[in-house]
Amino acid sequence: MKSNPILAFLALIALTACQKPNETKELIKELNLGTSKSLLENAAAQDILITDIDQVSVSSSTIVHFEDQSSALLNNAYLLRIEKDPGEWQSRFYFVDGTVTACPMLCQLKMDSTMIALDPFHQSPLSALATVSTPVKGRFKVVVPGKGSSGVTISNLFDNFGTSHRLAILGLYANYTNHVNFIFTDQFGRPRDSVTINIRTAALPISPAISITKRSDFSDQGL
Repeated sequence: MKSNPILAFLALIALTACQKPNETKELIKELNLGTSKSLLENAAAQDILITDIDQVSVSSSTIVHFEDQSSALLNNAYLLRIEKDPGEWQSRFYFVDGTVTACPMLCQLKMDSTMIALDPFHQSPLSALATVSTPVKGRFKVVVPGKGSSGVTISNLFDNFGTSHRLAILGLYANYTNHVNFIFTDQFGRPRDSVTINIRTAALPISPAISITKRSDFSDQGL
């Protein structure tokens, strides 16, 4: 039986394609001093957060991972040390030339019930307002889960991309502990971290019963 040259060629392509994922690590090139600082500065300017920093002792290098799925390989010969500040969501890179480059880093979102005011304008008892400050720029998505199997979940991704946030919370259930989820995202709405806060509401006041006790006829008065 003769071999089909087309099938053989396709098989060769398939074999080559299967090997390509192994080349990912080779695409990460070690950066020099100037390029290392420029890359970190650009990430900070574009509000792209570092998600992880790996110290690779066997290769004398440091791999910096970013939230946009990119990575950078820094030569430890240019680095004196790296300081992490979780409170400010920041990493500081100290280089051998005496310069320091700061870059935002993904850390834990800090929120609690003291930041939330229930019915702040005394007009809607099933609404609330959260006032939040974040160390880095971002957006918020607020999710109020539906109550029970028939409940409707209400979610809202806010447009504001900054560090000061006023988040209107709508659709709370009366006389109920609402488990509201606050999701901190990047500028494209991709989640960074989240916190769930319980908001307890009171029962709504009973509406007074209204009945008509007397009906007047104003037809003879021209009304």
